[in-house]
Order: sequence, then structure tokens, then C-alpha cells
Amino acid sequence: MQDHASRLVGLEGFAVSRIVEEGDQLDLEVELITRARRCPHCAAEALEVHERPVVAVRDLPIGRRSAVLRWRKRRLRCQACRRTHTESCAQVPARARRTARFRARLVERARSGGAHAEIAREERTTRYQVARALRVAAAAKIAARPGAPRRISFDEAAHRNGSHHLCTVISDLDRKRVHDVLDGRTRRIVERFPDTLTVAEYERVEVVCIDLHEPYRQAIRCKLPNAKIVVDPFHVVRGAGEALDTVRPRTPARTAPRSTRTRRTSPQLAAAHLPRPPPAAARRRTTPRTRPTAPLRALHR
Repeated sequence: MQDHASRLVGLEGFAVSRIVEEGDQLDLEVELITRARRCPHCAAEALEVHERPVVAVRDLPIGRRSAVLRWRKRRLRCQACRRTHTESCAQVPARARRTARFRARLVERARSGGAHAEIAREERTTRYQVARALRVAAAAKIAARPGAPRRISFDEAAHRNGSHHLCTVISDLDRKRVHDVLDGRTRRIVERFPDTLTVAEYERVEVVCIDLHEPYRQAIRCKLPNAKIVVDPFHVVRGAGEALDTVRPRTPARTAPRSTRTRRTSPQLAAAHLPRPPPAAARRRTTPRTRPTAPLRALHR
């Protein structure tokens, strides 16, 4: 029976010795199968059991019943250094009152959009525990995140389509992924990013790619003076096109004389020493026009 209960709980290294039902709650008395063999302080092997305190640890529900592990811990004393330590495992770290898989369940439900109060009511815990699980998960993600990239880019993006509130997306150009997102694009907000870097991460940044937003350049010059600032080609071409469209209506159209345009646009004619066309006065009709003066005078009369 105890072996079946141990397999049902599914905690590696734990054995269930007793099950107590109290309404909608199951109390499972568990203990570790293996004992610690060395002292974590002096690495001596001479250990003795000092006491056996019982610690209540919340675990995943079993059959729609909340499960509580009554863990009878061993507090061991080293005979060499006379210091004590308690047992611990990966699922239940030291001083923890929730298993790692129960906290992962709270984090998963919170990330899927559930309200903290609703999650706490359904899981029979408190909102404080839900928020704490999120903080622990976020701290683990930050600790596991790789160091600052060598080349980064700053670009703006909208939270939703048609929104005027823009955020700053910091991307890793080497790994081709988003590194961080800042809520805004002012100089004061952008300057917060270098402050979160360690000394090694700060010195690692070599190139920063930005658009033509002036607060980006000012913040980088102030906080990352050793980094080289470059502008991506898309914004350069777009800025040049916008400047050309702005200046073009202000420039008056200049038309050169016909003869000048002919000479400038046809350098082959000048190189071949071809005769130039006669001036406009010489190109007039040389034959005299015969005007019917008599019929016109008669018509006027």
C-alpha cells in the first residue's frame, strides 16, 4: 500500500509512510529514503541524527483534494565540527513550504492570464504565495539568462496596433532574439538598461544599432561611451527620402535656354565640330508674305 502511495505522489526519493484524510485535504507523512553521508561544512562522514522535526509542505492536489506533505526531516549533527544541517532535495529546497512543482503550477496559471485572487481561491493558497512564485520564477529566468550581447539594437514598437504609446525593444543581433523590453523610449527610460548590467556585461557591449531617434543617441553616449553607434540602413534611406520630399517643393524649377540645353546635353555634337543651328532671328521665313490688302480694305469699308 505504501509503495502504491509513493508512486502516486511521484516525488523522487520520498516514501509515503501514512495517509490521513481530513475532509478535502490529504495529509501524507513522507520521509527521504536516502540519508546524507557527508557534512556540508567540513565534508566529514561522521554524522548522527540530532532530531526529527515535522515540516508541512504543500504539494499538487490529488484527486481534487489538496495534498500536504508531513515531512519528517532529519536534522543531522557532524561529530567532527559539531555543526548541524537538515535534509533537503530538489523538489523541496531548504526552508521551503511549497514544492517546486506546485509553484510551477501557480506560475503557469498566472502566465496564462489568471487573476491572483482566482488562482489562490482555486488552489487553496494565498495571493502572496502566487506573487512569490512569480518572483522566484522571474529571478530564476534572469539568473539563467546569458550575458549581455556584444552587438545590440534599440528600436521602437507599439504595444498594440494603432496605439500611440511606444516601447523600446532591445535585441541581440548576434543571437537574433529579443534581449529586453523597456516601457517607453525617452532618454531617462533608456538609461535604465545599462544600469542593470554587471561590470563584465557592461564592458562586453561594443556596437549599438539605433534609428534616428535622438534620445537613443544621447542615452548611449552618456551610459555606454565606449560603444560604437551605428544607424541601420532602413532608417537612413527612409530619412533621406523624407528630407528630399521636404526640400523638393521649395526648390524652384530652373529651365536653361534651348541652345544651352542642346550644347550641355549633347556633348557629342560639340566634339564632332558640327555646325551649330542658326539663331532664332536667322531661322525666320525669308520669303516675303503676300498680303491681300485690297480685299481687306474692301471688307472694312
